[in-house]
Amino acid sequence: MDPPQEDGREEGVCAICQELLKEAVSTECGHRFCRGCLARHVVKASASGVLCCPLCRKPCSEGVLGPGYLCSSHQKKVCSFCEESRLLVCRECLASPEHQGHSELAVEDAVNHYK
Repeated sequence: MDPPQEDGREEGVCAICQELLKEAVSTECGHRFCRGCLARHVVKASASGVLCCPLCRKPCSEGVLGPGYLCSSHQKKVCSFCEESRLLVCRECLASPEHQGHSELAVEDAVNHYK
């Protein structure tokens, strides 16, 4: 991975936003994207049930965004952000009594809101 520049960006261009990479992540096929751009893609792709690279369409694992995008309790892909606990949570977490009645945001909305 290229070293970050002073503004936190890395060398290369994100194929999604067409800007310099910000918090670059790589898919298993080697394509690099901004973490936020790929997070939004993962949220949209999870609705169809098929997670693939936005560039070449090769299948990706749920962990493509790194450990921060897998819930720590169940090691499953996060689907929401719990505003009360300020945690990214998976579907199993949402069903647990610990998060009942809490406000939640879609990951994409949380990424945009807390940027």
